[in-house]
Amino acid sequence: MEKVKTTDLETIVLKKEDISTIANIIVHLIPDSEIPEAVKTAIPLYIDGTLEKYASREQRQEFETGIKDFNTNCTASYGSEFSKCTAEEQFEYLKGLESDFVSFQGPTFYGTMKQWVFEAFFQTEFGVTQYLTYNPLPGTYNGCIPMEQIGKIQHSNDAFKL
Repeated sequence: MEKVKTTDLETIVLKKEDISTIANIIVHLIPDSEIPEAVKTAIPLYIDGTLEKYASREQRQEFETGIKDFNTNCTASYGSEFSKCTAEEQFEYLKGLESDFVSFQGPTFYGTMKQWVFEAFFQTEFGVTQYLTYNPLPGTYNGCIPMEQIGKIQHSNDAFKL
């Protein structure tokens, strides 16, 4: 797995190092090499927009503290910030956070980040059309179809085009 090369994205809330950390988290959460780079680049911008438009000052501060603690804990475990670790170290670090996330009763920085990454990905045209069963025509929705019959998760036509 290659390290992510982030470009100079114009963000409002996120710092350059935050973009790098998020981009490297995305590589592990959505590891498919067939995903266009534009989609992976759009996800940190979605998170930045979410923080800018919908988060209060306190929530932004919580996010900043969360990403700082995320990198501090990674440095304590592996000797460097998440973006500077090897792919194997990054994977092991996230694996540990995943088990903590599953057992913890309440929101965590990693849990919030994971939710936003998948939320952003499944709102892109690529995510909807390639990973979900996409029906561009409105109609009835039957939520009780066995997965074996359709092969993918059903989704409606409310995807954003990125």
